[in-house]
Amino acid sequence: MIGTSLTASPLAAWLLLVVEYVWCFGDEYALVWRTPLSFSKVSYVFSRYFPLLSQLANLGVMSHLTLPISQEICHRWLAFQQVSAVLMQLGLEATLFLRLYALYQRDLKIGALVVSMFIIEIGFCLLGLLTLPTLAKSDGATCAANSTKISLTLAILFQFFQSVVWSLTWLQQRWLSHQLHPSIVQSQLPVLRVVFRDSTMLLAMMTLGFAFTFSYTAALRLDVHVVFPWSITMLSVPCCRITLSVLRVGADNGRDETSRSKSGDRQEREENIELDTQITA
Repeated sequence: MIGTSLTASPLAAWLLLVVEYVWCFGDEYALVWRTPLSFSKVSYVFSRYFPLLSQLANLGVMSHLTLPISQEICHRWLAFQQVSAVLMQLGLEATLFLRLYALYQRDLKIGALVVSMFIIEIGFCLLGLLTLPTLAKSDGATCAANSTKISLTLAILFQFFQSVVWSLTWLQQRWLSHQLHPSIVQSQLPVLRVVFRDSTMLLAMMTLGFAFTFSYTAALRLDVHVVFPWSITMLSVPCCRITLSVLRVGADNGRDETSRSKSGDRQEREENIELDTQITA
């Protein structure tokens, strides 16, 4: 059986997921399980439960590994963790891209842009899945691989796409605040602020994560038991958080609209509800 030095890091990453799950379960129950189905809710469920289950399975596999770790086991272990990380990355990107598309009120140019970026990222992810596991090496006690140009390019691409999403979110927030009717702006401002705030926080987190991961893998190597568990956790937590925050503000706005339904211009209320629904759907 492998030592506790290898299981400590993935166990800590999984426990962080559990703590985050317990902490947010009240909001999850109210905003996800008790409301109609939507893409945002499906994205949340995947981002919350897939990491919990996949990393629990990873811990189960690690608990049954015996030293020395064979080369074949090393390949399969790295491939499993890489697939889990890639699915989480693509899930987060899909959530952000669709939210940006909705923020621009389903503009065809923005739709073409986000689809193009998503296809490019899928292509590099597939290349990484085909090449990185073949480079996995076991020294008997650990399993690791050296970073490749494809994995580095994918990390840079992910960071670049986050910057694009942030920039376009900022531009649209400014445009909407000047174009919409004042009463609509006043009602939708919380949603717009949450979207921009979450994009800013996510960009900052991904920048720090990229800097740490790149430094770690460049100085040492891509250790399966360190890099992947924490990457998966750091992708799951912000994705769930930004989804809950937007759903929460959308629910608050819905209650406000109900309380004001007997007064005001009907067309303005309908535009307000339509914009809110597009962003929080």
